[in-house]
Amino acid sequence: MSTARRAAAAVLLVCLRGPAAVAGGQAPLPLAPDAVCPPHLARLFAPADATRDGSVQYLVCRSARPLDELRPPTWSAGESGAADAFAGASPEVRRAVALLYGGRRLRVARGWVEGPESLDSIALIAPPPSDSLDRIASGTLIIRTRIMRERGPNGGL
Repeated sequence: MSTARRAAAAVLLVCLRGPAAVAGGQAPLPLAPDAVCPPHLARLFAPADATRDGSVQYLVCRSARPLDELRPPTWSAGESGAADAFAGASPEVRRAVALLYGGRRLRVARGWVEGPESLDSIALIAPPPSDSLDRIASGTLIIRTRIMRERGPNGGL
């Protein structure tokens, strides 16, 4: 991995997991320090069949912090329609967020983190919908898609 990529990955780890992640420690929460990750958010925004074999794992969190405070400097943020921002969700959820946002553009930043056993694709979406999909909330929705690497016959990756 190049020095620039290592630096970007370290910045991302600090942004999403806190300074302890770079030092090898465990941050209190898996993503942004203030993030809350209730299971019902993953059920809302992850594809229904996403976790059947365990090779892909979804974690959906909500942070009170604005997108630009969570976004690593190497990621750019752009505008997206609700259908594109929530493309992995069920048709019912996509319809609900399309009606909720009514054509309003969302800010979305996407990036990835490569680890020894997985590749994490992360989307930051602001402003997020409320848990009940009936109002627009403040803060940022964080959707992490973790793709586990296959292990070889001797247990290696």
